[in-house]
Amino acid sequence: MKGCLSHIALLTNNPRRLINFYIGKLGFKETKVSVAQAGTIRPIFSINKECRLVVLSRDGINVEIISLVSGRFEAQDKNNTGYNHWSYAVDNKESFLKALDRKKVRIVKARKGERFVYFIKDPDFNLIEIQ
Repeated sequence: MKGCLSHIALLTNNPRRLINFYIGKLGFKETKVSVAQAGTIRPIFSINKECRLVVLSRDGINVEIISLVSGRFEAQDKNNTGYNHWSYAVDNKESFLKALDRKKVRIVKARKGERFVYFIKDPDFNLIEIQ
């Protein structure tokens, strides 16, 4: 049985800022908006509140932006243990990085052995590797 990445879910207190970043800077499109009831969210995230879910898609990758319908996530609501970064593969990395630079996205370049790796951060500081 073969698997593949279905989606990446990001909890945020500023969904519009993240949505604008992924659409405006990375070229994603909004594909679905829904509300999950507290009864659905509680067993998954241990949060007893309604959440708004916005799915953004590009090239078979889905990023799910999750925010509270009302109020803000508190520190104890967001358990991000284990998350470090996700990787976004593009056809032409040099061209893509140049386009990000023109859009004023800060690019971090780090040496990894004989080659370089490139990372960016979204407005909530989620780390994205560009491959």
